[in-house]
Amino acid sequence: ESSMRLACSPPRIEALPEDISIETGKVLTVACAFSGEPVPCIEWSRSGKKLPGEEESGRFHIETTEDLTTLIITSVKESDAGVYTLKLSNEHGSDTFVFCLIQHSAFWIKVPYHENFILFECDTEDAPNVNFKWYKSGSEIRQSEKFRILSHLHSTSLDVLSPVMNDSGEYTCRASNQHGSDNCSASLNVTGFGDTRSDCARYCVFINWYLVEIS
Repeated sequence: ESSMRLACSPPRIEALPEDISIETGKVLTVACAFSGEPVPCIEWSRSGKKLPGEEESGRFHIETTEDLTTLIITSVKESDAGVYTLKLSNEHGSDTFVFCLIQHSAFWIKVPYHENFILFECDTEDAPNVNFKWYKSGSEIRQSEKFRILSHLHSTSLDVLSPVMNDSGEYTCRASNQHGSDNCSASLNVTGFGDTRSDCARYCVFINWYLVEIS
């Protein structure tokens, strides 16, 4: 007597989209590859509301194959800003991907969810002997278990590790050399967090960088 055993596995998002910027009025495409057996239920939502809703039905489209799901937003506009979530689920578990769609002048930036950190970056023009410093709400940030700073000749980055709601605030990068100095700032708003991958943290990062020019 023989029996057949079906392979079973919880859903998993296998490949995430790259960071993108898109002009207002253009088409935004966010594609995520996934796996899971049985085939997981797929739900896209924005700020907790399932997509596409009545307001978005004309411009929001979801296309799904056996291993790829894609959210398509045509004619991106200001009111499309928000926190977007893809949730996969079957009887064996769930997986989640979160990104923010935010406005930056005439452009939109998609900020992906990172499970353990949030990354800020700042670049200067081709200026000599630049010294970088980072500040949070006016206080200088030092290298620590919470903050990781990496600076190069013309660029610097700040990782906020294991972000929690108390890490919200205004982050400023100050670049200076013998000819002068300038700042760029960004506001971070950590709107919530979860303890497990299936209860994915929802980090909403509002970017407002100003160009640093040092002659």
